[in-house]
Amino acid sequence: MGKANGNAGKEGDESVRIGGRPIADLGIRDQVETAEQLEARKRKAEMKAILSKFPPYSTPGLEAQLKQCEGNLDAMRGVCIAEETKIAEYRVWIRLCQQRDKELRSAGFEPRK
Repeated sequence: MGKANGNAGKEGDESVRIGGRPIADLGIRDQVETAEQLEARKRKAEMKAILSKFPPYSTPGLEAQLKQCEGNLDAMRGVCIAEETKIAEYRVWIRLCQQRDKELRSAGFEPRK
């Protein structure tokens, strides 16, 4: 049977073994290095947990996209206004053409098509 490594039931940093030895049994330099690595890993996991709750975009990037969309919308508004102006103009012309045709018919002429 295999030899037990002594970390059964341990959690967190206490369960960590390097070469089968708990951190406390390592030399001072190795303990410090291991503690720094574990702290860096914890900080990274903490940051990842926070980041996972939010969209993966940057505020400046989103602000740039928003500005571009607003610019596009303004341009489209300009196009819409121009089209609405054309439509109104065409309606006036249609009414004038209908009036012209009516006057031509009443004078005995055939309106053009």
